[in-house]
Amino acid sequence: MSAKIAPLLLLALLTTLACNASAPTQEDLRSEVVSALDASASELAADQPADTATYTERLRAHLDANPAFYGSAAALLDDDERVTASPYVYRTADGYATLDLAVPSYSIESQE
Repeated sequence: MSAKIAPLLLLALLTTLACNASAPTQEDLRSEVVSALDASASELAADQPADTATYTERLRAHLDANPAFYGSAAALLDDDERVTASPYVYRTADGYATLDLAVPSYSIESQE
């Protein structure tokens, strides 16, 4: 092996090893997701928005703060704990889009 190629191969090997060593594990990612969701749920519980539009804005802020998330939703319940609205905000190539998951075709009440 030439004297010029050996250091490049060594550098490539070390770079690969460093990338693999620092890659987050599935448990690390799960922990980050749970932490982010807990923080978002706590914020919503502490300061409950009065309407669906405000929930939607807060979900967008949650996605801005957590770029690894594709989308996020909240279910708004009435006094009988039935879902009255469920804004779902998700990323698109142009920014964000919103759906209401509280439609009969989605059957949100039967979702886990």
